[in-house]
Amino acid sequence: MTTIAAERLCTDLIWGRRIRLGFHAEPARLGAVSQRVVRSCCHRWRGRSDFELFPPLHRWRSVAASVQSVDGVTPYRLISAAVCGLDCAASAPVASLAAAIMLSSGCPVTVISEGTVGAPASGSVTGTLGISILAMYEDDTALAERLAETVIEVSGGAIEQRWEDPLPISISTISATRAQLGEPSLGCSRSEMELMQ
Repeated sequence: MTTIAAERLCTDLIWGRRIRLGFHAEPARLGAVSQRVVRSCCHRWRGRSDFELFPPLHRWRSVAASVQSVDGVTPYRLISAAVCGLDCAASAPVASLAAAIMLSSGCPVTVISEGTVGAPASGSVTGTLGISILAMYEDDTALAERLAETVIEVSGGAIEQRWEDPLPISISTISATRAQLGEPSLGCSRSEMELMQ
């Protein structure tokens, strides 16, 4: 059997969760509280050369940024900015809450537009504010949700709606080994191995 050096981008599908929270809060208070949490988190990360070893960042680096965020703000980008000493607080209150959760838990968080928050089973439900937390099963969703709940409560608000949906996540990995032709390895299919010839 012939042995060749093989390097190929392989994509695996895993299942994670999308947790959506609909809530009300006084925007100015929400912004102020969220920004204080963001600044504390930035202080935690400032100057940390080992930030890439943070397990959630390590897991989510193999997921496309477009899956993690619609506006390009990902936990990796926020934490790397905090490491460099940049202020990561957003001007919009809900965006600051999302940043606080990402900096603390490493879970990607997106802002759901103000107004209508869609409930999977019952069509549309009117909500004031909303966020969507993406999580792999190893991620600390309890921390992410508890932080959101605490910031919202301190801001004089409350979570009104919560939905959790399964989320298919494509993980891209580089398969780099010496592979024997005809014997797929590291999750690559036989057809993928044949393409490497």
